Amino acid sequence: MAFEVPSSTLLLSSRAPGLCQGRFTRPMAVKRAGVRAGRSGVVRGMTMTTVEEKTKQLVGAKAALKELIDQTNANPIMVRLAWHDSGTYDDSIKTFPKAGGATGSIRFDPEIHHGANAGLTNAVKMLEPIKQQ
Repeated sequence: MAFEVPSSTLLLSSRAPGLCQGRFTRPMAVKRAGVRAGRSGVVRGMTMTTVEEKTKQLVGAKAALKELIDQTNANPIMVRLAWHDSGTYDDSIKTFPKAGGATGSIRFDPEIHHGANAGLTNAVKMLEPIKQQ
């Protein structure tokens, strides 16, 4: 099934966390980024993804992760990594990503070096090639 994204709507990649994540109109993105928007609805000078591209990336990452786990028997450490990453979730905070949870923040200091997360740097390193794809 193909998704259609209106040219007035942009889906910002997670690679642009300083700008925002989610849906933005072209003028809003241009104002925040200080770049020109192309006619195709893609802002030049920033990393943008369409719904189709994002879906394709996620499907590919899921397949690569399944293969990694099958080949390396990394099931326990990946479950532990997911558990520890999601452990920061706070139900009283309603806005994402401020509520915490499984946001991938465990990759960064100081969270990855917290005592309870000992050994999880190995799991993060195992995932790096998938992230680079």
